Amino acid sequence: DWSPLGQQIAFVSQRAGSPQIWLVDLEAEGEARFRSLTEGVEGQQSDPAWSQDGRFLAFANYLDGLWRIYLLDMSEANARPLVLGSGQMPSWSPSGEYISAIVRDAQHSYLTVYNLEGGLALPTQQLPGYPTSMEWVRQPISEENLAAAPEPASQAAWMQFAAADGRQHLVELAGVQAPYPELNALAQPSFAALRERAA
Repeated sequence: DWSPLGQQIAFVSQRAGSPQIWLVDLEAEGEARFRSLTEGVEGQQSDPAWSQDGRFLAFANYLDGLWRIYLLDMSEANARPLVLGSGQMPSWSPSGEYISAIVRDAQHSYLTVYNLEGGLALPTQQLPGYPTSMEWVRQPISEENLAAAPEPASQAAWMQFAAADGRQHLVELAGVQAPYPELNALAQPSFAALRERAA
């Protein structure tokens, strides 16, 4: 992915073993031209995406059966990536204030949007089908759609988890009044025990 300033390219390479995010600086020479941006970050990285001003680089990282979105501040020489939340395929909003991502379980795909501090800017929305890419577009939002939109949450109401059998899924919580009354299947027995104890 070309930086907006046009002098650097972020790309995925396996030259260090596993897929990592690397940077090529077209103004540098020799081996100094190439450097790993995610050295020391466990997992397999993909989908580098620059912010419009070139200050930040978002990417996806797969570790322990989960995809997460990371954010790297390119203005700091030795910055460590910040984990924003679950998801893959990061895409920047036109304003550069938000990053959208796709979160998947075994049967569904969801759209979620994070702010740059890692808070949830848009509650997760189930998507039809199996999206393989996404991009923001500038389009006016009608007053009717704005009024129908749910209030943004301060943090993710659920996370994607990998079950012991390798499957990923969520469980509906009966009787819970919330925009997304779901719970990871692995937590269901603990939740039921807590509910019995509180009753």
